[in-house]
Amino acid sequence: IWTTSTLVLAWLVYAAVTQEAYRVVHCVAVADARGRVTRWLRDELTSECDTPTHDSVVLLAFLALLGFGAAVPLALFALMRRDREAIRALIEGESRPKAPRDRDARRRALKYRFLFDRYAPHAYYWEVFIMARKATLVTVLSLVPAEQGRLRVWIGLGVLQLQLAAQLV
Repeated sequence: IWTTSTLVLAWLVYAAVTQEAYRVVHCVAVADARGRVTRWLRDELTSECDTPTHDSVVLLAFLALLGFGAAVPLALFALMRRDREAIRALIEGESRPKAPRDRDARRRALKYRFLFDRYAPHAYYWEVFIMARKATLVTVLSLVPAEQGRLRVWIGLGVLQLQLAAQLV
């Protein structure tokens, strides 16, 4: 049960964790009354950038992006790829497998059935691509300043178009 709960939790919080990790790297320059310019977090102007504390948080955010943003979809894809025959059998509604190895694969696949149950047997991995699309959208849009609203919209639509093109192929 722990495996299933962990997978569901990672799937549910994936986009939010990725987005929050990017928020700590966006700093804006602010000049005080004497003309001295300091950099502050864009989303929280009480937190100064370029301090040892901020540098530590940026390192943690970078590790979260690598460890969570990239590793979760890759790990899920690896799990699903390993058990792809059992997944296809589950989607197609086949009866229980007879070989012990196939039973183990089926038992593992049942733990993350929520990821592939809605898709055709040949597209069992599609939820992983949806997670990657979310991460790509968050990444690209986080790099474009909020003041560039139209540009963000066009870039976001472009990312979605690339996903649509991949789906149609």
